[in-house]
Amino acid sequence: MKSLLRLRQAEQGARPRAEELALVDIGLPGLDGYRVAEELRSRVGDNIRLVAMTGYGGPEGHDRALQAGFDLHLVKPVKPDELDRLLATL
Repeated sequence: MKSLLRLRQAEQGARPRAEELALVDIGLPGLDGYRVAEELRSRVGDNIRLVAMTGYGGPEGHDRALQAGFDLHLVKPVKPDELDRLLATL
């Protein structure tokens, strides 16, 4: 329940300021990043770019991230210059 409350707070914070990007860790306690992406997509739509930041680097993690609504799937640690380059493509 606490995780859902945090999601609602994040969603409310995202709407008024119209954020363009969210970096989401997949391994969140309680409510994982896949669920966060699904909820944000259903509530905010395509007006936000979602980037999964995760230690799960296999193909199944990548596929699951895209199915959940992420635009990019990045395996940690991500170098700042690599992040800049990838975000420029969004």
